[in-house]
Amino acid sequence: MKAIVIGAGLAGTSAVITLRRPGCEVKLSERGDRIGGRAETLAKDGYLIDTGCSAMTSAYTSYIALAKDAGVADRIAPASSCVGFVRGDKVHEFDTKHMLRDGVSGGILSLRAKLGLLKLFRDVFSARAKGMLNYNDLGKAAPIDNESVAQYALREFSGEINDYFCDPIVRIMLLANADQVSKVEFFSGIANILDAEMCSMRGGQQGFAQLLAQHIPVAFKSPASSVMQDGKQVAVCWSGPQGECMERADACVLACHLDTAAAICPDYRALLAPLAGSLRYTKAISVAIGASVAVPGKGFVLFVPSCEERHIATLFLEHNKCADRAPAGHSLFTAYLEAGASEASWQMSDEQIVARTLDYLYRLYPMLRGKVDMTHVKRWEKALPLMKIGGYQEVARLHQRLDPAARIQLAGDYLSGAGQNTAVDYGVKAARNLINHQRLR
Repeated sequence: MKAIVIGAGLAGTSAVITLRRPGCEVKLSERGDRIGGRAETLAKDGYLIDTGCSAMTSAYTSYIALAKDAGVADRIAPASSCVGFVRGDKVHEFDTKHMLRDGVSGGILSLRAKLGLLKLFRDVFSARAKGMLNYNDLGKAAPIDNESVAQYALREFSGEINDYFCDPIVRIMLLANADQVSKVEFFSGIANILDAEMCSMRGGQQGFAQLLAQHIPVAFKSPASSVMQDGKQVAVCWSGPQGECMERADACVLACHLDTAAAICPDYRALLAPLAGSLRYTKAISVAIGASVAVPGKGFVLFVPSCEERHIATLFLEHNKCADRAPAGHSLFTAYLEAGASEASWQMSDEQIVARTLDYLYRLYPMLRGKVDMTHVKRWEKALPLMKIGGYQEVARLHQRLDPAARIQLAGDYLSGAGQNTAVDYGVKAARNLINHQRLR
């Protein structure tokens, strides 16, 4: 039996390797020129830069399970369990293994705010106990998808908790501020952090998709223009280096952006329209800064509040994430601009974007002055899916209407919360649906 997978990101490569296991013939079509989607790793001047997807956690159960099945779990390395919260140009470090303890005893929040955190964690635990916070199926959280993180925090607690706890956590998750993101995303993120250990992929985050696809033929620069069921087959049209092409298969996985899936597949257009009205893809700019000096601290990521810094949403300290990211004695930072700042900075030169990033880095780490020896700017036209408040109600309705026996299956992190694990989960699920219902053996 034959299947075609559209999209060579984590969802697509996960679908391919799952389909190949029972012996299916699989063709992988990718509109770009590389494997990995939003996971991209570049080598430059001795540094290894993750320009998109960065870290992962032990809560990435689908990701880790597939890595074990593919025999590459040994590439997953533990990262520092410490993170930093910024207040007043000072970094306050916390151990994620003791988030509640360090949150109460640390110096970043006042006593009143710390007491408020106890209620916040109670609300999170309550939602999790009701089965609402599975990040791979946030449609189950639709009943509480009724306000933004900022609305929730300001109603229940104080501006301090919103500014120095809720907002910076949201910014690392979606590169957007707390007034733009549903509390569903925030609750789920907190629930996963509490139980997880931080990890990374040796050799870079893109390496996982590359390992999955290493023996798979890929048609690069071949964007699909049409995917339609035709009787007991699926007809797929695309344009590639050899011109226009049409091929038939027994089944197809659409592992692409939501708007692309709706555009090329008329069979799903009406079904996807309500969710497409609730979701948009944001732009993002990431800036890598390498320096020939070791900065203090063990934290692998800094949570940056918008009230302290509007442009930079978060900072990863890559040298603390995985030892292979920077030469010994060097530091490597990746700064991710907030979604609105990325839009506003899109036409700026790389030099201007780097200069603005360094202005903030020098405030936090003055010892970097005169030591920077590498910079790199990456622009992501479609970075992350940002859901409107109430959008997870549309996610829940979509899941109720999807047919697991359909010859065309959807895969992608727009089907729940955005992330590497969600992409893998839905790629594997789409493939298993085809195997189980279409007898692709």
